[in-house]
Amino acid sequence: MLSEEEIQEKLQNADKFTQSEKIAFIIEAAESGNIDAMHTLGVMYEEGRWVPYDEIEATKWYLKAAQQGHPIAQKDMGYRYLNGEGVEVSYEKSLKWLKEAKKNGYDDSEDSIEINSLIEGISDLIEKLKNEEKKID
Repeated sequence: MLSEEEIQEKLQNADKFTQSEKIAFIIEAAESGNIDAMHTLGVMYEEGRWVPYDEIEATKWYLKAAQQGHPIAQKDMGYRYLNGEGVEVSYEKSLKWLKEAKKNGYDDSEDSIEINSLIEGISDLIEKLKNEEKKID
């Protein structure tokens, strides 16, 4: 396990690493609890960059980072639950993660507009689904 100090020290010298050393470092940093490395590892698995493409592994690392307050990972989990990428579709969980991302300062202006629209749209959809369930009961 790497300490945060060791992670920062290695980051300063990362340009000297070989590709395999970079991959090993990112994995070790993620496993040591560094949330930026967790998110990076999620991206790597999602895109199949330097590691085999794996939706489940991507989701695992995004979720770990999101649970520790990483706003971009929270946004990513919101989209994953919305689209069923590596998880079962859940509008409630999608809404939860998108709201968390917004609350924790995720602010990519283009995405923020889309996230605000999604939050509103998903909230409306959940309400409609609940009303439909009441009618059926």
